[in-house]
Amino acid sequence: AVVSTQSTGDCKLRRRLIQAHDPKEFAHLFELEVHRIFTEQRNDMSSSKLSTLEDEDEKWCFGLDLYRDFRQRLSYYLSDYTDGMTKFSGIQKITSTTFFLYFALIMPCIAFGVLHHYITHGLIDVRKVVLSQALSGIMFAVVGGQPLIVVRTTVPIAIYTKVIYALSESYKMNFCRSTL
Repeated sequence: AVVSTQSTGDCKLRRRLIQAHDPKEFAHLFELEVHRIFTEQRNDMSSSKLSTLEDEDEKWCFGLDLYRDFRQRLSYYLSDYTDGMTKFSGIQKITSTTFFLYFALIMPCIAFGVLHHYITHGLIDVRKVVLSQALSGIMFAVVGGQPLIVVRTTVPIAIYTKVIYALSESYKMNFCRSTL
């Protein structure tokens, strides 16, 4: 029921925004919706059992804020994955987006794999880059609650790898052991 109410509200908002006569009216309608959502979230937070206010006597503890955030999001964690799969069109969108991203990201992955192979003289190759991106994407999707997140190698990562490889070579260290 929550999903259908939210999507109905989204459709109504889209319709009102499309029917806006000028940019000022569009901005005003958008601002009203943001205010409504903010007020709704504030009311939800104030009525929740979790207290976001910290006691002044409370001491700092490693990971406490992370624990509180996880505990607060726990009730929404499953819905982060299932909300898009409530209708056939949602499954179709997820599947098409997944295939599109796979084929859009496999070419840069192969290119950076070849670059890493060249930089590290074969210690990191295309197979390892593809495997590392797949595993990191899966781990981030599970832990981060964002199943369609894009995780990939970039130029700064390649530069970092080159610098670490050069340092390990100059100090006669094992590169594979230094990267773990």
